[in-house]
Amino acid sequence: MTNTVGKRIAGKLYFHKIYMGDHLTESEAALVTDIPRMYEVIRLDVRTREIVLVDYVDFFNAHEPVIKTTYNVYADKERKQGNNPLVHHHKNQMVKPDFYGFFYQESVDRSRAWQALSPRTRQFTSQIGRLNFWQEWLSTVNLPL
Repeated sequence: MTNTVGKRIAGKLYFHKIYMGDHLTESEAALVTDIPRMYEVIRLDVRTREIVLVDYVDFFNAHEPVIKTTYNVYADKERKQGNNPLVHHHKNQMVKPDFYGFFYQESVDRSRAWQALSPRTRQFTSQIGRLNFWQEWLSTVNLPL
């Protein structure tokens, strides 16, 4: 386990599934590999080692992918997103620069563009993780969805 890639959010590490060898033990990786589910990203709680598989509406093409479902491996529990699903920003942080699934630099540039326009307040950052607020804010600053 080399821990070379991943986006940290509140003690959890998000990374594309092709990097599971960087973060999961052999037994954890074997467990995840045996699960017949669609997912793109693995969320690993770095303290408890809880593993959640994250499936997005359109991970590869969306600027900020919207979560469709999550599946907690150890609890064997799927959770579908409601009418105001979670959005993940900076998807480039979940992959390495040579990732083949989307244009890495385009994702970096997109993050810089919206951050330059954002108010950077606690209130703002606590709301941008939900699709409804995110779409509304993007329209006010004339950035595409």
